[in-house]
Amino acid sequence: MLPPTLIEYTLSRALSRHPYLRRNLTNAALNFRPPDYSTEFAITRNQPKSTDIKPRDTSKPPNSISADLAQRVRALEKVTDEKDAEFGPLFFSEQDLLSFYENILAHPETAHIENISPPLQIDTEVQHRQDLILTESVEQRLRSSMVQPSKLTLALRQGLGDVHAETSQSGATPVHQRVVNQVQLILNQLDEVGEQGPTPLSLAILSTEEWDAVLRCSLHTRDTETALHMIELMKRNNLDIPENYINDTLQLYVQDANPIGFETALAKLVQGPPTPQQRHLHIKAQLNSTPLHAIPTTALSVLHTYESHPSHGHLPPPQKTYSSVIRALFSTRDPSGGAVAQARAQAWDLFAHMRYVSHPDPDALLYTQMIRACASPYTSPLSSASSASRSSSDPERALDLWTEMTIEKGLQPSRQTWNAIILACAKSGRKMYVHEAFRLSKEMLDSNRDAFGNSMYGPDERTFCALLEAAKRIEAGMGLGRARWIFAEMVRNRERDLNGAGVKVNEEALMHVFHAYAAYRPPFRRGLARIVEGEEEEGKEADPAPLIDAKRTPAPAPTPAPAFTHVPPQTSVEVINEVDILFHRLLLETGIRREDDGGLDSSIFEEIGKFSGVKITTRLINSYLSVHYRHGSIQAAKELFGRVFEEVGERGAEVGVIGSESNTGTGTGVMRDARTYVEALERCAIAKKGKAKSVNGEGERELALVWAEEIMEKFKELEEGERGGHQISPRLIERTHAAFIRVLTLTNNVDRALSHLEYFVQRYPASAIRDSGNIVKLPMRSSRTSLVAGDRPLVRLTTQAEMPDWSVPPLMMWRDLEVLHHRLVASGRERDIAYVKYVCKSYEWALRVRRDETMRAKPRAEVGLGLAGESPEVES
Repeated sequence: MLPPTLIEYTLSRALSRHPYLRRNLTNAALNFRPPDYSTEFAITRNQPKSTDIKPRDTSKPPNSISADLAQRVRALEKVTDEKDAEFGPLFFSEQDLLSFYENILAHPETAHIENISPPLQIDTEVQHRQDLILTESVEQRLRSSMVQPSKLTLALRQGLGDVHAETSQSGATPVHQRVVNQVQLILNQLDEVGEQGPTPLSLAILSTEEWDAVLRCSLHTRDTETALHMIELMKRNNLDIPENYINDTLQLYVQDANPIGFETALAKLVQGPPTPQQRHLHIKAQLNSTPLHAIPTTALSVLHTYESHPSHGHLPPPQKTYSSVIRALFSTRDPSGGAVAQARAQAWDLFAHMRYVSHPDPDALLYTQMIRACASPYTSPLSSASSASRSSSDPERALDLWTEMTIEKGLQPSRQTWNAIILACAKSGRKMYVHEAFRLSKEMLDSNRDAFGNSMYGPDERTFCALLEAAKRIEAGMGLGRARWIFAEMVRNRERDLNGAGVKVNEEALMHVFHAYAAYRPPFRRGLARIVEGEEEEGKEADPAPLIDAKRTPAPAPTPAPAFTHVPPQTSVEVINEVDILFHRLLLETGIRREDDGGLDSSIFEEIGKFSGVKITTRLINSYLSVHYRHGSIQAAKELFGRVFEEVGERGAEVGVIGSESNTGTGTGVMRDARTYVEALERCAIAKKGKAKSVNGEGERELALVWAEEIMEKFKELEEGERGGHQISPRLIERTHAAFIRVLTLTNNVDRALSHLEYFVQRYPASAIRDSGNIVKLPMRSSRTSLVAGDRPLVRLTTQAEMPDWSVPPLMMWRDLEVLHHRLVASGRERDIAYVKYVCKSYEWALRVRRDETMRAKPRAEVGLGLAGESPEVES
């Protein structure tokens, strides 16, 4: 017999290892009856304690007791092994664990698709053929009943005549129209019979399936008049009209951008307040009829009218309607820029107004749209010459919306939401938010992984472009290494389908890569290298040869490395070599250049077709040229500027780039825009002293002056409107003239610089800035307090002081004329110094006057902004 303490110890060890044996071993322990030692060791309370030690019983030898104890322990272990065999394996198999975690870690969209079978997609053409067959059978039945009338039909036709015979004989009329005409004739006959006396007959002219087929035939052929007539006949036949019949008919007016026809049909078909879907279609019809360059004031007016309906009370449109209107406001494209800022400000105000009036909790789609809008804010400095003070995005507001959406509201972000918040942080250019963009991208890819390690949000083109935007904005141009790695991942994933999103290299990604190369600062400086005597000539760096040669005789280019290494380029020559290889490969895969054209070796690409889908645009060419402006010589940049557009011109109209330049002598395909000339002139404005890398030994600034004069002549033609009347941004105009004045000043042509300044002042006087006729304030931007949403939001997120005025004419500020002023001071020309000071102060004072007049302006309607009607007198 085992002692009780050993039994308890054994049970505790067994239960700790095998919990499922708890019940069996516990029952065994309860059934165990230990011997009664009470009679042997009983000690009464009053009995005195004996100090004598009781001798040990030596009747049994010690070895026999140990053997008995060991035997009982082995018996207990045997019982445990038998119970283990009964319960099977102790752990899950690998397949069981995989299935278990696969169900737990499954993505929400995948689980939703697997659990709920998708609705059957009906082919519209097949459905139309079936409806057409049924409609033809109905038409034959009705025509036969009219040709061989029954007794009831004869009774109904007394005195009416067979007026439908001509319609049935016509084969040019569509079959659904013939059916509608026949049904109308029957209903007219029934009405005339009803006038003669009470008729207890209720005839079902068509079945429900036949009504549906005829109506769908009308909608498929976009015959709105017949569909509208068909619904009216159904009402005359005392049939219940399903809402989808009415909505499908109204949808045709929306697609045709016919708001007048929509309102007429809505008045005929709907009795009482419109449904939310019908209110959405009504406002959408107004949006479709508004041009892209105009603010959709009519849609906004209809929206606010529904919010305070005079006869039906509060009928706010659904949230998707607000999303559509906000999207239209953000999509306003005014060439002059006057309506863009006001439209974007109105979009933010409408978002705040919606949350106050009708829908306090936006959905994930609207949150995504507003976060994306933070990446392109309406606020911008007056002059774009100072890029350091430019606000490219609003990351603070974007992160606030992101926190509210994901944490406070608990909404699940989509891939588009992640892309929007990453882009908003990346475009800020500030170190803290650029690093936040990379942190968010890492969180996007690492979070929500399934059992196989696949992320729920695979990167797409917008994700890679947002990351490239962040990489190129890293301070001190040190983001090239990261940009090269991101672009390599994008190229590698082009043929891979990540969660239904095929990643392809596009024009925007290549543009960001070129910008990263342009902002890069190579660590190696030629002036810091130690030149050994006798090797000076060998150690000189050769000027990188131009990529494209119009005469097909390119100079020997530096031999490129066998592949792009993980180490960024260490010199400016290596930077240009890598960029030329990329651009050369782009021309090859887009079919612009042939393999036997010569030039750089592009065999380092293991696969072809990576850049075949890239569209070559003007901004892509400009970004490629910016690398040569930054790292190459001015002579090479000048030659490349004159050839790269000519080479791309072989594609001509296939490129489809916006531009107006047409030079039959050069055959330019991709047109040079205003920014092309501006960036070239700004490169000339930073020319350094000393000899340029050219064969004639001219100075770099002398070459810059010759090139700047050529560029300025072409820009003046574009400025005068001789290239198709393409409107140029005022900020680009002032940047161009400021750069040309700086070039003239640095080349000691101070008199010419003053003459050009006088030309600029005469062409763009300060009085044009003070002109109040250019100041436009819309009625919806009125700041007067209102408790009813008449024509403007009740709650605003923007004020008039925060809205930029993008329609300010070109001007000159002190930073544009500072170099000229210093040269005049050094020469002691006091009269010219006073003139430069007068010019700067006159433009500055004109800006102040314009600001004051803008703040005091009263709202008024402008035809140029797409507004109509007289505006009420509203106090500012």
